[in-house]
Amino acid sequence: MDYDLSNALLMDANLSGVFLNSANLSGVFMKGTDLSDAILISTEFFKANLSVLQDILC
Repeated sequence: MDYDLSNALLMDANLSGVFLNSANLSGVFMKGTDLSDAILISTEFFKANLSVLQDILC
């Protein structure tokens, strides 16, 4: 299936919205969520998307 890379890059660029949503999980933390787990998930998600961008750009 052909994939428009310009759209893929835009989608990856717009993941900043996802990271903002992760930052706004402070409301979830107040409900007693384990902060370390949430930070780890956000970090792993960020690293995963960086590797996708590197694959596209390299």
